[in-house]
Parts: sequence; structure tokens; C-alpha cells
Amino acid sequence: MDIASIIEAVLAPGEDRPGRGLTDWQPGDRLVGRVLQVENDGRVLMDLGGSRALARVGFCVRAGQTLPLQVVENGTVFHLQVVSASTDSREAVPLPKADFQNVLQPPDQERLVGMVRQLINPSAVTASPKTELPEVVKSALTRILTLFEPIPVDETVPKISQWIKGAVEDRGLLLEKKLDDAVKMSTNLPLAGEEKDRPPSPARIIITRDVKSQLLVVRQLLASSDAPTPLTEKLNAESAAFLRHAVVRLLEHIETRQEQAVARWADGETQQIFIHALPLQDQKTPVQLKIYYPKKERRSQGNGQHRIALLLDMDRLGPVRVDLAMLGQMLQITFYVAHQKALGLIEPEVKSVSGALSGYFEHVAIDLYISRQKILNFEKEDTHRTGGGSIDLTV
Repeated sequence: MDIASIIEAVLAPGEDRPGRGLTDWQPGDRLVGRVLQVENDGRVLMDLGGSRALARVGFCVRAGQTLPLQVVENGTVFHLQVVSASTDSREAVPLPKADFQNVLQPPDQERLVGMVRQLINPSAVTASPKTELPEVVKSALTRILTLFEPIPVDETVPKISQWIKGAVEDRGLLLEKKLDDAVKMSTNLPLAGEEKDRPPSPARIIITRDVKSQLLVVRQLLASSDAPTPLTEKLNAESAAFLRHAVVRLLEHIETRQEQAVARWADGETQQIFIHALPLQDQKTPVQLKIYYPKKERRSQGNGQHRIALLLDMDRLGPVRVDLAMLGQMLQITFYVAHQKALGLIEPEVKSVSGALSGYFEHVAIDLYISRQKILNFEKEDTHRTGGGSIDLTV
């Protein structure tokens, strides 16, 4: 253990802030400390999320600096260790990332989008409309097109949230899992002659909406065969080969991410983490949405924990990471920015954000930190077990 990285901390005099007290932290727990000021006697006043503490630090720190910490020993005096990337090998583990914008080069992506649009609606790009494709083929191509559609930021909040929900749930990674759940929910099959009068089964809805299933449909239609298909009849040999290549690349991307998920299933963590890159109109850098999926056995125990994180590249603020954690009706929001100027622009808006959300949650807590490391590590593993896998959101 590096003694120089140990911090001795005690509760600051007169500290009466609500939330998780310093004495609640247990050895092994992780937290982020923010240096508020350096006292004349060399002690450091730190914000530890739920309380403030006076600490003796054996190395140089400055006001505004954030430190990733782990509890080594608790008691009258707490011993906290600064955690670096080298002390936790999991920090170097890249996360599965569903970023379809990088599967194809920009020229190939533009060609694919244009080709699909022409196949779906030939009358919109040609003077004389051609024979249209069967509806099942058009539906498959339409779903593939959604991989490259930007977030509809000009729409209402409900429409945006529905778009994001579909982008996350219906882009291939969860297809087999959703189908398995749908089959388990189906207790009986329709009797002969009743199919037309019954609504579509849950499995049929999933297959229709999910991009992976539609990519499989198109791949089958483009497979080398002596018998032409409705799709190959519309394309010359070079265009069919290009579309086949693009579809195979997209499928390989999905299947690689699924293989990563299977490989990580038995890693001992209570959650699996995926990153979904969602494109924005006229902006090269997409919004990155990191979702912490609770594993099934944890969900069955009533953990009820939901966590997401966003990484945005803002014009005035620069890169901003926002972590949101919800347990029951309690919401914790943590902003990480890269510099003091961004912190100064966000701080005046905290009360208005908290007020806008107060009607939806019993408790809303918002923290702000300057942490370039948290932003840089967005695509790396950052889940740590605390208190049986749950997060205390009363901080």
C-alpha cells in the first residue's frame, strides 16, 4: 500500500448537512472527494458527497480538485486511499459499445442510406415510380435506416424519450433476451382460424421492431442464389454486393457486442454495462448513453436500482458527463466537467434543475465535480460494489 496516498479524515466541526454521514462509509466503499479549500494549518476541507471532512493529506492538492477515494479503515479517524487507474485493473476494461456510425466509412454510410431510401420510396427520387417492394422487405430496410437517424431534438420530450428507448432496446443487442422473455410470457397459442382476429404476439412485435432480425431478413434476400428475390431484382450486381457487405458488417458489429456480453456475464459484478452512441444532426460527436443493466438474479432480489450516464460534447461547456442513479423515488445526479469555467456555468442552474424534478421524485440530490478522468474513462469499466451492490441515493 502506498502510504503517501493515504488520507486521514474526520467530520468537519459544525457539519450538519443532511445525507450519508462519514461514519456510514465502510472499508472497501468508493467515493469521490472534492477539495473545497486548504486551511492555514495544512489540513484540507473536503466534500465527500454526504458530508464535509477535515483531512490530512500527504501530497499537494488544490481547491476544486477531485480525488477518487476508497475507504481503508473507519472509526474516529477515517483512512481513505487515493485510487488510481493502476490500482484497479477493471478501469482498463473497454465496454461493449453500440456505435453504428463507425461500422461503415462516411461515404459508404451515405451510399447505404441513399440506396435504402430509393428502394423504400422510388417515386421520391425518380421521375417515374417503379414497382414497389413487398411490405415485409420495405419494413426490414426501414428498420435498418433507423441505425443512422439522428436524435429528433426538435420534437417534444415524450417523442425524444420514445426514440431513445427504441434506439436502445431495438438495435440488436437484446433481441434473443427479449424473445426468450416473450416466449415465457406466452402461455398458449391461438387456435386454428383465429390468427386474423388476434393481436400480434409479443414475439412477433419484437421481431418486427428489432434491427438485428431485419438485418437477417435482408441478408437472406441478398444471399447468393440462382433464384432472384424481390430485392435482388431491384439491384444490379455491384449494388447488391455493396448492400450485402454493409448488412454483414452491421450484423457482425451486433454479434460482437453480444459475445462480449456473454463473456462478461460471469464476472461477478451485479451489473452489465453497455454504451449506446446516438447520432445528432449536423454534429460529428454523438451522444453517448451508458446503461448499467442489473443482472437478472439481482433484479429478482428487489434491488430496483437504475443507473445511466450521458457524455455530451457541448459548444460552451466542452465535454460534460452526467451520471443519474435512481432508487425508488430518490434521484442522484452528478455532473462531471473538464474545467472551472464549465462548473461556473452549471452551478447557478442547479436549483432550477432540482426544482423542476422535485415533483417527480421524493428526493433529488445534485453534485458537481471537475474531473477530466471521469470523462476520459467514460468508455471504461467503472462499476464498483458498495453495500451489496446498491447505491445510497440519499447522499
